[in-house]
Amino acid sequence: MSGWCGLTLFGAFVLFLAIDFPIALALGGSSLLTVLVFDLAPLELLPQVMFGTVDSFTLLAIPFFVFAGMILGHTTLSRRLVDLAECVVGGIPGGLGIVGIIAAVFFAGISGSGPADVAALGLVLLGPMYSAGYPRPFSGALIAASGGIGILVPPSIALIIYGFIAEVSIPKLFVAGIIPGIIVAFS
Repeated sequence: MSGWCGLTLFGAFVLFLAIDFPIALALGGSSLLTVLVFDLAPLELLPQVMFGTVDSFTLLAIPFFVFAGMILGHTTLSRRLVDLAECVVGGIPGGLGIVGIIAAVFFAGISGSGPADVAALGLVLLGPMYSAGYPRPFSGALIAASGGIGILVPPSIALIIYGFIAEVSIPKLFVAGIIPGIIVAFS
């Protein structure tokens, strides 16, 4: 039965995506269809489980971090952070690439999201990197790789989710993320 259950779940998900459902609706619809077909739970229980899953004060931080990343991408604050990093290391060889990494650390400390950091940095840094003679593949790879710092540097959405699920102290996870974040930035 579990094989058919999984096949129904993923098959329905792929089908919903193929007929152009939004991803969130495809996930929810395929889950609901699987629960209905295999009678996995009473329907009256589903709203209670759904509400209980998202009823967490800790998880409220996630949309606010994403919102902060969106603000960074659409204001001059992102340009100012890059200017600050450029003042620190802009004059040395390869400085603009180093500026990208330092700016990624700044952005990660504000937004908590790697994809938001990459989007904001891409808007601000890719043009100047092309103008300075950096190859396009290198510039894109540098900005994309710098987004990986976003999961380590506190406040990180990934650390919040891990702390919530594993019932581990989130402030301790934030402290534990500082040194690895610095090591990745220097690497």
